[in-house]
Amino acid sequence: MLIKEKSKRNEILSANSYKTNLWNYLRNKDESSYSDIKALGLIQDGSPFMDAESTEYFRETLAEKSVVRKEATVLKNDVDSSSIVTFPSKSMATWTKAGEHDLFADALEMKDVDVNLEYNTLSKLITIHEDFLNSPQTKIEKIILDTFARNFAKAEDKAFITGSGNGEPLGFLVDEDIKSLSATKELKLDDLKKLFFSLDSEYRENAKWIMNDKTALYLQSLKDGQGNFLWNQYDGTFMGKEILISNFMPDIDTGLKPIAFGDFSNYWIVERQNPTIKRLSEMFILKQHQGFIMREYLDAKLMDKDSVLTLAIEG
Repeated sequence: MLIKEKSKRNEILSANSYKTNLWNYLRNKDESSYSDIKALGLIQDGSPFMDAESTEYFRETLAEKSVVRKEATVLKNDVDSSSIVTFPSKSMATWTKAGEHDLFADALEMKDVDVNLEYNTLSKLITIHEDFLNSPQTKIEKIILDTFARNFAKAEDKAFITGSGNGEPLGFLVDEDIKSLSATKELKLDDLKKLFFSLDSEYRENAKWIMNDKTALYLQSLKDGQGNFLWNQYDGTFMGKEILISNFMPDIDTGLKPIAFGDFSNYWIVERQNPTIKRLSEMFILKQHQGFIMREYLDAKLMDKDSVLTLAIEG
């Protein structure tokens, strides 16, 4: 899509008139409002694009509900599929004289990393009773967007952690380029210390743990050599680092990776465009319900493979 076309589309999606037409269609099945949206060319697979204000509210709510999204870096890219070329450099800035030629050698030696990003679609159907939908007291916009945000947050977190990368984002537990340290099922404090200090200090500064409830409960029982608990009950940190809880992380069991530790801001979520939303009337009419389908379009993966480590349980 050309920059001029993007700018025009974004201008339309930000207009109050577009939002009014969209929610007239969704709430009242106003066919004239749908026709106005269709005339603008803002329909994809029979579903209108969500207006800018509703999209912003949806994404803010989504970030509040998601474990990984609130830590990740979120970018926008309208291209259907694309590559992001990065030039990772571990070298420090150099003290130089007035000229620039001293910097060229380092730059020429850097190898670019080509990261492919896809156009994955996440979809969900919800139904709402007609009486509730038609009540003037019902804040239907908030109810619909909150319901979708809660559901999408769970689906996103699952994919960001365990996604295959095929038709969905690549999860950091599945990414083969992310280093794993091994431990036994009888997880020891030394295993966690090794994981902690194996992460480069550059990433450790902003690093966080992520695990499920069972693993967190186990960590609460661990003590140092002086009998002090490593888990800080006052701020919920372990070894001074915040713990993120997601029950999409597996238990401590053979062949699984129950703990990840790192700087998750290097996990990039690339949003392709505004979500689309569609009303389904006939399918649920006998139950006096109306259906709504929302779709969002994105990809995600860890861009700096050294920024996160996982702990793998061996037999």
